[in-house]
Amino acid sequence: MGDRAFEALREDAKRRGVSADTLLNQIVLSYANFDRHVGRLHMIKLARPTFKRVLDAASDDAIIKAGHEAGTDVPGFLIVAKDNPMTTQAALAHLKDLSEYANLFEYAETIQGWKRTVTLGHELGKKGSLFLAHYAQAILEAAGNHPAFSVGDNSIVIELRERAGQK
Repeated sequence: MGDRAFEALREDAKRRGVSADTLLNQIVLSYANFDRHVGRLHMIKLARPTFKRVLDAASDDAIIKAGHEAGTDVPGFLIVAKDNPMTTQAALAHLKDLSEYANLFEYAETIQGWKRTVTLGHELGKKGSLFLAHYAQAILEAAGNHPAFSVGDNSIVIELRERAGQK
């Protein structure tokens, strides 16, 4: 590793309050679990405020259509590329990856009895919620699940019924 790269790693590790080894491990995990797969899709990295501006410029109908189409094609490829069948668990793992590695939203999950509640919190506004809800809906429906959605200005709540034996 070059001196500039190592110095950047040490600075970022210090800022985050972790060791350089821990940060390097996180970077390698991000590559192994996400970046190497999305690279094949020619995805771009886009600043969240820029994505919000694009969403704000579009009609609700266009956003709904784009969210559904994006959730129909790309996630299926990513899930299969990671050697997973299209299941509810794989779809939720994909959403967790988008949270952890793409910083698109914050992912939270609770399970009470037969109900799993997933909350996606973000800073993309109402239109961002519309896009993300239809994106997640397309993924989960492809996995054979038809959850209920509640859409707020900066969050989406997804309620899934768990089947016996499903975790």
